[in-house]
Amino acid sequence: MCLPPQLLRAILLVFLLCTSITYAQKLTDATVENLVQKARKNTNNSDSLKTIGKQTLAHSKKNNLALGKMEAYFMLGYSSYLKGEFRDAMISFDKGLEIAPQEPETYPTAYRLSKNKAIAYVRLGHPDSAQIIFKKVVDLTKERKDAKNHALALSDYAIGFKNEGDYSKALDIYAKTMEIWDSLGVDRYKTSLLLNIGLAQNNLKQTDRSIQTYHQGLQLAKKYKIDRDMYRFYNNLAVNYNTKQHYDSSLYYSRKTAHYYKKNNSGAAEALAYQNMGKAFMGLAQNDSASYYYAKAESSYKATGAKTRLGELYFLRSINNRKKGKYPVALQYTDSAEAIFKELTLIANLKDTYDQKALILEATGDFEQANKYIKAAKKIENEAYKTENVEKLNEIITKYQVHQKDAQIEDLSSQKSMYQSTSFIVGIVSLILLFFVIVFWLRNKKSKKELQSLREELKNYNETIVAENAPTLLHLKSKAVINTKELLYIKSDGHYLEFYTQENTKPEIDRNTLKEMTERLASEGFAQIHKSYLVNLDYIRIINSTKLMLEDGTWLPLSRTYKPKLKETLLHTTSS
Repeated sequence: MCLPPQLLRAILLVFLLCTSITYAQKLTDATVENLVQKARKNTNNSDSLKTIGKQTLAHSKKNNLALGKMEAYFMLGYSSYLKGEFRDAMISFDKGLEIAPQEPETYPTAYRLSKNKAIAYVRLGHPDSAQIIFKKVVDLTKERKDAKNHALALSDYAIGFKNEGDYSKALDIYAKTMEIWDSLGVDRYKTSLLLNIGLAQNNLKQTDRSIQTYHQGLQLAKKYKIDRDMYRFYNNLAVNYNTKQHYDSSLYYSRKTAHYYKKNNSGAAEALAYQNMGKAFMGLAQNDSASYYYAKAESSYKATGAKTRLGELYFLRSINNRKKGKYPVALQYTDSAEAIFKELTLIANLKDTYDQKALILEATGDFEQANKYIKAAKKIENEAYKTENVEKLNEIITKYQVHQKDAQIEDLSSQKSMYQSTSFIVGIVSLILLFFVIVFWLRNKKSKKELQSLREELKNYNETIVAENAPTLLHLKSKAVINTKELLYIKSDGHYLEFYTQENTKPEIDRNTLKEMTERLASEGFAQIHKSYLVNLDYIRIINSTKLMLEDGTWLPLSRTYKPKLKETLLHTTSS
């Protein structure tokens, strides 16, 4: 029996439709969804995540559920990540990404797998590989028109530039991210952004500004009950207060974080809290208490294989033992820290370790060895910080060690040399000096004419540009004089104005009105942003709905009344 072609096409169409529906249904099921919800309630519990992940994987394999398998590998990967097993985490994330079918339903999970794979790369010390993945995630979220995750991806992408020392690029991306959150009218996701801005301010040695940013983020985290970010802010505040030597404040925040992470079985984060507590007690000269908390942190770092953290901890323990007068123990810790920092090519840490070793050796009276480590630290400072590539550290260290060996060989050779007679040395030195005198005289004669010519050109050049670049000076009633190019902003406080400049941490005070100053500085690139604030437009870095940030990390309030005028002024300034 032969069926009509129209009927055959209809049957085929129905078959394909049913097949596609069956395939779509095969992505996940109710059991997987319940397990995913259970996993989300145990986000910080590594062991629970591992158990749930195995259950999800077994069920998904049995029923051929693609999305279920992806979710299972994410759970297993994140469980490994929480333990500090970053290579195992990446293997699981990769397995999940290999499954990912080209279905819209799988996109959110594929996004999370990619993002966390990049973060694992960062923790393994492979920032370049991480940046490649972060860029792909940025492009993917943009292509999908997923504004929320695009903003989150941009924030992660900026971290790479921050870690490379390109703070300008990082802050530009953070500004773009802030604009997206403002356009969406969403504040809850600004917490991670403010965390990253605070870290960038730390890198720029703007600790006070960083603390201010962390507190702003902390308020948002509390408002929206984002526990994870709230305790990250607590941790970072503890670090900053240690830096500021406000040790009681550091202990307050460290205890909060330690209790939370212990409760949630987050070993690495709990260890970091103990490390911060140790630093605070060390600052308070309670060295035995510091040793106690350092020991707690060390056991956790060893268990999780967190090498970088372990190296930092050994460095801190060396300082603590030096302060206790236990110099042999202190030296053992510096040796352990040095070995880790060399292995991981952590330049700044290695320099600090050499400085610390020099202090310990000085305390024992071994000034010769101390001097060698001072020179080693100086060598790294002079050479290593000139390059952006940390992989050159081993080359720098090797060069220094070879130089030391060459110097030793040269010393031995000179001691055994047949040319040690005084008359021979004097003769050689005399010939060398005579040669240099002749060369210097010839070069000096030629250079005099060149120098005179350069001086005349420089004089003409300076006379030409002095007028163009002459600073506008602001003469205050208090007799103080301020260069407007260095003036960041002006704050009104009653009948007085506070003038904040780049160079001075304390403001210049003058009895005046903001209205008069606004009129005087209108043509100098200043604009009023609030009833109490006048700002130099050249120093604005980030603008959001209610405040703006300056280049130095200072946050200032932005009033709705003045916001339209500010935008108009900025547009006019840009176009001109």
